Amino acid sequence: MRLLVLAFALLCASVFSLSGALAGPVRKAAKPCGVYRWPVKTLTDADARRIDWTPVRTTIRHLESLPRPAKSPTNRRTRYELHVYRVKARLVGVRHTLLDHDYHLLLVDPTDPGARMIAEIPAPECAKGSGHRAAFAAARRRADAIYARIRHPWVSVTGVGFFDSLFHAHGHYHARNGFELHPVLSIRALRTGHRRHGAAFAKP
Repeated sequence: MRLLVLAFALLCASVFSLSGALAGPVRKAAKPCGVYRWPVKTLTDADARRIDWTPVRTTIRHLESLPRPAKSPTNRRTRYELHVYRVKARLVGVRHTLLDHDYHLLLVDPTDPGARMIAEIPAPECAKGSGHRAAFAAARRRADAIYARIRHPWVSVTGVGFFDSLFHAHGHYHARNGFELHPVLSIRALRTGHRRHGAAFAKP
């Protein structure tokens, strides 16, 4: 009887040892990044080298009126996505999304409160190979600092044009055509409101 008990104990020990070896060490799950048109969102797409980096001064109202393309390729850019835009706006919210770890800036046009837009700043660790990780990190720190200091501040935001999905978690602030500044390259606070900072814009 004792021999049977000892044999059973040895068998159980062998099974547990084998299962542990097969399972291997427990690893912490990698931080997830985005999926939808992610190369374009992070400047790692095939067309990033074709972007005109000279900022076009414009308005949210104008960008919201741009025609949405019939198709938005995963790794290619459409016409209006080959330009950098600079808008003046009221920053009414900063949201850190858990899905792709972007910062979402909720922007309202100074002269037309009904015109709204989302600008997004990628997490630097999710934009490897973009060449702009330092700019993304700086913009995120700056956005946090500005919004923490002033409620609904006036800001100037510079970023690359991007047509996002028409479905968005912040639907109330999503531009009607899905246009965004994504990624944001820089943000700065303005001292005065829209009377000083006019609504002149240029078309690319």
